[in-house]
Amino acid sequence: MNVRAGGLMWIYVKLPIGKIVGRAQIMTVDIASPETLWNKHRYVSGLTYSEFFEYFAGVDQAVALVLEDCQKLTQAITLNELRASLGSFHPPQFFAHLLDGHPLLAAVHRAA
Repeated sequence: MNVRAGGLMWIYVKLPIGKIVGRAQIMTVDIASPETLWNKHRYVSGLTYSEFFEYFAGVDQAVALVLEDCQKLTQAITLNELRASLGSFHPPQFFAHLLDGHPLLAAVHRAA
């Protein structure tokens, strides 16, 4: 995962909800074995043991993003609103980098 501490992360919930619902600052990018990450972050991960290890099955190294300043948007941005302002917008499967000037940034900043 190519993200850096200090970056801003916008949180999109997949369909059937289909909305950007929040944002958070990336405090730390923690890379370690799944076992080490589980021991370090299990109480704040929001996952059960089986969910966590099913997700990281077969990998030697895993990534955990430690977040701070998490905020729920006062008005979530729907997928239809994103497509109306951006044309053929398709949410990323996992993660997308948005550079300064990207049209999506203007849309999410208006809702923040």
